[in-house]
Amino acid sequence: MKKFLLLMIVTLLLSPIRSLASENTVPSGMLVRDIEKTVDEIMDKYIGKEIPGAAISIVKDGEFVLLKGYGQSDIETKSPVDPEKTVFEAASVSKVYTWSAIMQFVEQGKLDLHEDIKEYLPKDYLNLEFNKKITLLDLMNHTAGFEDKAENLLTYQPEKLIPLKDFLTNKNQPKQVFEPGTVISYSNFGTSLAGYIIERISKRPFAEYMQEEILEKLQMQNSTFEQEYDQWI
Repeated sequence: MKKFLLLMIVTLLLSPIRSLASENTVPSGMLVRDIEKTVDEIMDKYIGKEIPGAAISIVKDGEFVLLKGYGQSDIETKSPVDPEKTVFEAASVSKVYTWSAIMQFVEQGKLDLHEDIKEYLPKDYLNLEFNKKITLLDLMNHTAGFEDKAENLLTYQPEKLIPLKDFLTNKNQPKQVFEPGTVISYSNFGTSLAGYIIERISKRPFAEYMQEEILEKLQMQNSTFEQEYDQWI
């Protein structure tokens, strides 16, 4: 009985300590109080050297543990990065959201991860080198076999923006250099194909679907996939 009581007392004494330690750390085990100093040291290696500026946001349990801007948002005007106002393009972060949208349709039974993507695209839309089918999983895993090109990936002229449907045709398609499912080769084109499939299944523009079905539901009120984002802000 004495041993049991002693065990109970020790447990009660240790529980608050363990709870407090848990509250003051992030999943990696780093203490919350050390985060800003650690991030500052990392940013010091790159800001103003390899990149002009960045915004860092770290959230734990729905609360910010760090929200900070580093460097400049405009090197000509020397405007500092404001983590609450400076606009950053979604860039490749958009891939994660694209796959989330694909999985929404999978859950609804409108897409099959193992189906040939030709079933979801217009007839003769792609010019492929291999007879083996490309699946949505191949697009998600970057194993569709396309070489990756930076050509026409970015423009600063709104009049040169091209809709997904027109941009992804075999005219602009990069060459398929690997048999599907055999080599991991990073592919912006493959992810863009998934975005176009989202358009076709939802019957809505990609940016509109993502805004209404992903970003708004996540309460991401300051985010957009619109290409002309300056008009959206």
